[in-house]
Amino acid sequence: MPPLASRAGLRSAAGYTRPCPGRHQVTTEPRPSMNQRALTVAVVGATGVVGRTMTQVLLERDFPASEIRLLASGRSAGRTVSVDGRTWQVGEATPEAFDGVDIALFSAGGDVSLELAPEAAARGATVIDNSSAWRMDPAVPLVVSQVNPDDMAWHEGIIANPNCSTMQLVPVLMALRDTVGLERVVVDTYQSVSGTGADAIAELEAQIRAHAAGEPKVSAVYPHPIAFNALPADEKRMVLIGGTFDANPTLLEPCCLTDLSNQGLFHEIQIHPLEVFHTIRS
Repeated sequence: MPPLASRAGLRSAAGYTRPCPGRHQVTTEPRPSMNQRALTVAVVGATGVVGRTMTQVLLERDFPASEIRLLASGRSAGRTVSVDGRTWQVGEATPEAFDGVDIALFSAGGDVSLELAPEAAARGATVIDNSSAWRMDPAVPLVVSQVNPDDMAWHEGIIANPNCSTMQLVPVLMALRDTVGLERVVVDTYQSVSGTGADAIAELEAQIRAHAAGEPKVSAVYPHPIAFNALPADEKRMVLIGGTFDANPTLLEPCCLTDLSNQGLFHEIQIHPLEVFHTIRS
């Protein structure tokens, strides 16, 4: 696998054309069989909520991995996490940690993905990135498995995926579009705080305890208290309160529905998204 070009190089590629077949072409050729050899899988962000869930699902699905390598930032390296009744040692996510890795699952935030995903790809790993870092890059496929799986064929080491709300919604939109046609979609999603991460869960729990004790609720992750509240956000996840936008840099992420539109899926449909964060933990 050739090394992935720099992010700047990817963005500056002129006249970019996807080298994949049309999304609606039906092929009768058999798909190649899956490689049956055991794989080495790295999970980056393994101490976080999503990283733990990724590890749990790999074990539940009996994924053919000879090694599951749990990685996290330097401050979390050396910790142990308990998944599926087993204790796992967490290593530090460095470029060298991806030597010998076949698949690297990233869910450690955009900055980590920007820094380390190209390093993992250069060492031969296929990166599946769960952050927003690569979603708008025209040379990185943004894939929903039930909608555009063929786009994985042209990846250069990194595959991006949308967020959870988009992942489950677009297969339905695709079916409706292809069956009866769509012109405009208004989407409201109601997000649990776990979608923002472990710090948001801890903040919610602390605010609930403060409320019960009659103490002030302190906000750090969100710009306003989330306990017993609902915080609507615009397509850039800027919390909308009282008609003004209060930007919180920990929340900034383009709406993945519009990401997909900009990447060529549903480009003919007007998409109007609204996200609301609320008290549910999940």
